[in-house]
Amino acid sequence: MMTRRAAHAWALGLFLSMVTVTGGCYIEHGNGPWDDEWSEGTGGYGPAGICNDMCDHLAGCGAIDADAFAACIDGCNAQHASTPYLVETGCICVIEAGCVDLDAYACPGAPLPPPPGNGGEGGYGTGGGSSDTGGYGGGGVGGSGEGGWSSVECEADCDCPGGASCIDNTCKVACVASCECPTGQSCVGGYCEAPPAPQLPCQVDCDCPSGQVCSAGVCAGD
Repeated sequence: MMTRRAAHAWALGLFLSMVTVTGGCYIEHGNGPWDDEWSEGTGGYGPAGICNDMCDHLAGCGAIDADAFAACIDGCNAQHASTPYLVETGCICVIEAGCVDLDAYACPGAPLPPPPGNGGEGGYGTGGGSSDTGGYGGGGVGGSGEGGWSSVECEADCDCPGGASCIDNTCKVACVASCECPTGQSCVGGYCEAPPAPQLPCQVDCDCPSGQVCSAGVCAGD
């Protein structure tokens, strides 16, 4: 007959083994916090589920019609293959944001279909920005193009959309490699960073944007 001490040790060993197995599964996939969560949209797990849920949300809001639904999922899955974590955080952000215009979602990384009549050659925008020439744009809140997350000001993490962190009063998304960052950004010190703005050549202060001065032939200062 098993003693109380032996039963406790057996139960503890079983618990630890389950933690090891499930933890290993999460680490193996490692694409986002919902990798092992159930998707209501597809009745399945993983990225296909989160893409379906986002597109189903957009369809329910009337932002896309039935003809665009399949293209929405295909575009999401295609972008997920190159930047999985960014796409997944973006999709969750869109779902949690409720129903707004397609170009009003403040969700960098979300592979949103272009608004009707504004898709260029079938391109998708990330975070509410649309691409004029096809492919995926890298726009984000507070701007488009290569600004992305780096243009969002904040005071705390809760001010940032899509799971970004507030670093030096700017929303930044954590990364391990540059391929996880929006288009045009690089992984620097564990966070996606936009390249520095090019220095404008000048001869006098009036050649520079307001607040800057001409120093050594280039505009400098805030």
